[in-house]
Amino acid sequence: MSNYKITANRNITSPYKDRVMKGDTKTYSFDYSAWAADNNDISSMTWTIKAGQATISDETLTSNVAQANISFPEEGRSLIQVTADTGTQVYVSYIDIASKDPEILTDDYGVCYG
Repeated sequence: MSNYKITANRNITSPYKDRVMKGDTKTYSFDYSAWAADNNDISSMTWTIKAGQATISDETLTSNVAQANISFPEEGRSLIQVTADTGTQVYVSYIDIASKDPEILTDDYGVCYG
């Protein structure tokens, strides 16, 4: 599980990064509690695949904490957009996820990466 905490002063536009193996399913969680304390409660969440072969399932939003399972059936990179909406405010985050095939090893300067 990957947990991200969103605060009122975190306005970074660069995406969160993660690395998984082909065939994995991983739970991602965004906790907006601190952000909501300074703004408004999150009323809806949207998880969008902007690029890649990932699939999103089991999306939930409970007490300003959004969770979703993301599966990676193919090797490659996926960009996921996570949009929190209060009805009057929108907060957008991104996750850039690299999915590697464990059966294909890359040798880079004598170091094998799977």
